[in-house]
Amino acid sequence: WNMLLPAVEVTVPDTTTMSRIGVPRPRSSRVVQFRETGGLVESASWPDGTRVSEPLGTVTGVVADDDGHHPMSGVSVGLLGTALATTTDSSGAYTLGPVLPGRYTLVAADSTRVPVDDRAQARRTIDVGNDTLRVTPMVLRARQPLLRNPL
Repeated sequence: WNMLLPAVEVTVPDTTTMSRIGVPRPRSSRVVQFRETGGLVESASWPDGTRVSEPLGTVTGVVADDDGHHPMSGVSVGLLGTALATTTDSSGAYTLGPVLPGRYTLVAADSTRVPVDDRAQARRTIDVGNDTLRVTPMVLRARQPLLRNPL
């Protein structure tokens, strides 16, 4: 579904000026633009018991180090702008779902890496449909050992 919503500008008159007959001038308003919005209906039901459901998608993949050969466990993976997030397992694998179909930014971040920099993150734009989307491996720079205070 989609809708056009008007953005309205309201002009409030100066209360110190009066019309010719001694009453305050009225407010005026006008539509200055339209914004388009919309969404998907995941499911609907009616009083007679009729029910319709839209299948949702799933996102699966693996996070590996920068040589692409070693899976990385414990990496946070999520869809930007949603509450969908998980952590990779011991084989670097993750699954996110159920996901409404649409375009998302998939983010993988390793907060255990030292130093923490842009190479501790990977981002990719993905298009999710009504099925399972298998994402090609996301690559992060290999972890460095934590620096310890010698004292």
